[in-house]
Amino acid sequence: MSIYQTEVNTLLEQCQNEWVKLESLGKEDRATNAISQASKDLREAIKRLVQLQDNLDENKLETSVEIDRKAKIVIDDVRKKLEFASNVTTKVKPTMSQSSPLVSAKPLVKLNKIPSRDRIIEEEEKTEDSDKDTSSSNGQEQCSGQPLNSLMTNMDSNISSNKKKGLFPLLKGLRPSQSTPIKTGEEVAHINFFKNDENFIYATDAVVEHPLRIGAGYGSYICYSCTVYSDKGTPITVLKRYSDFVELREELIKNYSSLKKSIPKLPPKKVVGKFTPTFVEQRRRELEYFFKYVVLHPTLGASPAVRRWIAP
Repeated sequence: MSIYQTEVNTLLEQCQNEWVKLESLGKEDRATNAISQASKDLREAIKRLVQLQDNLDENKLETSVEIDRKAKIVIDDVRKKLEFASNVTTKVKPTMSQSSPLVSAKPLVKLNKIPSRDRIIEEEEKTEDSDKDTSSSNGQEQCSGQPLNSLMTNMDSNISSNKKKGLFPLLKGLRPSQSTPIKTGEEVAHINFFKNDENFIYATDAVVEHPLRIGAGYGSYICYSCTVYSDKGTPITVLKRYSDFVELREELIKNYSSLKKSIPKLPPKKVVGKFTPTFVEQRRRELEYFFKYVVLHPTLGASPAVRRWIAP
């Protein structure tokens, strides 16, 4: 039975990762019927794998022969759906967006390949050098004589002019020390989710969705995709489990004791039946209510505790 649990756990993680790619493709203009069908099939396959996990954990199947038979049927069918989905994503070659739900076996999600300020400046200088070859009249003025602060200012203005902004402007304030301003010749604008100002980014909504079971057996748990939407830039999505919400609430109550009564309570723990669809959905709704209240609150949402919590 332990062999099947390990195989199911590995297959479940593969299906979850492939489903994320399909969901991202489904939101683009090039979405096809094959993508929609593959996404639907994988979602159903994930549900069947979770149900198989429950059966293996609770020993609902009567004999080892019945265990082998049913587990093999489910696993073979899921592998076919996963292979079909992989072929679809390979042909389309998706461009993953940061707004898609991020699924991982780890509680926290790290966003890779975010360009640093030095890297962007270096690329701008290379572009200017190539322009100098074709336009010598004004190329000399755009080269080494330009100070660093001017380059950084131009870089920020170029980023802000794009219709679809990346996470880089939003992450400038999400550092380990939230209370200490970052200075580079001139002070970088602070992040404040709640002030309507051109130099500020503020939250417009917050959701908790896509509950997924991670692991198998006694140590398994439910992970939730928590997304903060803002008026500028791409939404921030992180994966959190129930205990992360508990720690956040305790820290907020400790730091803002005067707001203790207004901070929503979290759903209670449950020992038996905590993976049933009804319980998971009810808990998701209550966690979303708490998350939305905290993020959109003018005081709590701007706190270092919340900003660290939602930092990728």
